[in-house]
Amino acid sequence: MGFRWYNTEHRHSELNFLTPDQRHKGLSEQIFENRQQVYEAARAKHPERWSRGSRNWSLDGHVWLNPEKASAIQDEEKQIY
Repeated sequence: MGFRWYNTEHRHSELNFLTPDQRHKGLSEQIFENRQQVYEAARAKHPERWSRGSRNWSLDGHVWLNPEKASAIQDEEKQIY
């Protein structure tokens, strides 16, 4: 395992279970739309299994590898502007 696996195969929870490569290539909207359709079909087929709505398949505009560092960077940016 190395960088290739981490970037192209490993689905990250902070990326809503996308790979970094999928996010970088701009595939997130297409993938999330497909997932939403799958969830809606499952819910229509077995509504008794659903107590709430579907999962939120979206991402924030910014994704950080190290959130604690990101917070420090954002604080610095606020001071500059």
